Amino acid sequence: MLSALVTAWTLLVKLPLSFLATGISYRPIRRSRAAYALWADEAGRGGPHHAALRVREHISYEPDPWGGVLDYVAAPAWTWARRRGDCDDFAYLTADALKRAGYAVWIINYWCWDIRSSHTVTAVKDDAGYRILDQGYLSTPYATLPAAAHAGRPPAAVAATAVTRYAAGFDLVGRWVAYVSREPEK
Repeated sequence: MLSALVTAWTLLVKLPLSFLATGISYRPIRRSRAAYALWADEAGRGGPHHAALRVREHISYEPDPWGGVLDYVAAPAWTWARRRGDCDDFAYLTADALKRAGYAVWIINYWCWDIRSSHTVTAVKDDAGYRILDQGYLSTPYATLPAAAHAGRPPAAVAATAVTRYAAGFDLVGRWVAYVSREPEK
């Protein structure tokens, strides 16, 4: 039952809000596509520790509107261009940088009854094991992905934890908006 509610919330509320929010604010993506790609490639090539450091240096935390109640995920390029975002924006930006470098990356959503307490992190597999990247901070390595996911779980989380392989889905939001809004080539 709880997983059905989480899936419904994601499909009916979070994804449409994400498309809408990114679509309304496409200009930062259009202006900074090439600069973002260079930054993300460099951050990912340095490995998880370097990516975490680069994200922490570049992005400051800012909750989504209305104290996080209007929860959406910005495309990684949009988060980078705005230089701010909440936990899911940090997670998708970090995941995109590491995915570009060839790392196996997962997005972990921790669901809470109070939506403002829910949390999103990135998990990555490197030579040391599975690590959690939480808003620019890298955890110690764990032997398995479930162990890493359990260790990163906030106290308020309910039983539902969604672990999904990162496949650049939200990056496609940014790419689509940048494509349809690009200026004609001269």
